[in-house]
Amino acid sequence: GKYEPKTVKTAHGFISSVLRAYRHNLVLRTKLPQAIQKDEYIPSKKDIMSIFELAQGTRYNVPFQLAGMYGCRRAELCAMSIDDLNGNELWIHRDVAYYKGEWIVKENPKTDASNRKIVLPDELVQEIHEQGYIYEGHPNALLKALHRYQKKLGIPEFDFHTLRKFFCSYAHEIGVSEADTMAIGGWSTPSIMKSVYRKSMDESKKKSMKKITKKIMK
Repeated sequence: GKYEPKTVKTAHGFISSVLRAYRHNLVLRTKLPQAIQKDEYIPSKKDIMSIFELAQGTRYNVPFQLAGMYGCRRAELCAMSIDDLNGNELWIHRDVAYYKGEWIVKENPKTDASNRKIVLPDELVQEIHEQGYIYEGHPNALLKALHRYQKKLGIPEFDFHTLRKFFCSYAHEIGVSEADTMAIGGWSTPSIMKSVYRKSMDESKKKSMKKITKKIMK
């Protein structure tokens, strides 16, 4: 059709509410179109590791790893201070926002769940201490670097937030519990993760079907 199912549903809700204002007993039995599940692209582990390799030795290595391995948001990465690191524990409690033409750091991230602590491996902690910061640079520079690496590697282009989606998908794939994934990534409700989980679940289902077919055909 010409319009997305979500648009049709919104328009239907508005029209029906107007009609009921004049006819209180009106009951509409409209058959609305089903929502379309979009096949959202999530990079493979191989692509992510290739990006990590290109980022080694640059100011982008630490933020890329924090996004891909722990689900940190770009706004959180740009607000982090080395003072937030206590031993191997990193406290995430700030983010940046674009306000009146400039990026400002603000306390108390978007949800209570966003205020969290994660445990980093020794190698990453050592790298942070050696360079003296977690990330210093413009938020947009992270995305530009990511696109530059993608182009060099010849892999599909995706935005910085997709690194966070990869973390969610891969955590599910290797058996990390839903509760732990939410706590590490700072999600407030599991429903937000479900669309990302769906891809890894679909891939798992395909592998299972191939395994069944292979067994039957023997």
